[in-house]
Amino acid sequence: MVKILIMAHCDIAQSFIKVAKHIMPNDVSYLHALSVEPYNSLVELKQALANKCEQLGGEILILTDVKGASPYNAARVLQDEKVSVIAGLNLPMVLKALNHQKLPLEGLVEKVIEAGKEGIC
Repeated sequence: MVKILIMAHCDIAQSFIKVAKHIMPNDVSYLHALSVEPYNSLVELKQALANKCEQLGGEILILTDVKGASPYNAARVLQDEKVSVIAGLNLPMVLKALNHQKLPLEGLVEKVIEAGKEGIC
């Protein structure tokens, strides 16, 4: 199964996990968070993220809050065949990722991006 890592500013990642647990209480074991605080340097973030990805192992989908911001910039350098990064985090993306995490990473990425777009009106 693909692990899902939310990497976002302050407590956003933990808040998304809290809401996901509320909506899907039995399906969040592959959902993880990494918070970015104002005092974290990009070098520190890259190292923390590399450590987290090594700890999780396997295929990982990283969801970040803002394209071009520190979480995204730290994550995109790790992107390869086992790690994908999507920016523009919203709750429909998280729920879709949880519902389809058994898909191969590439298929999951397509579903999550589509859910993110459909979640906006």
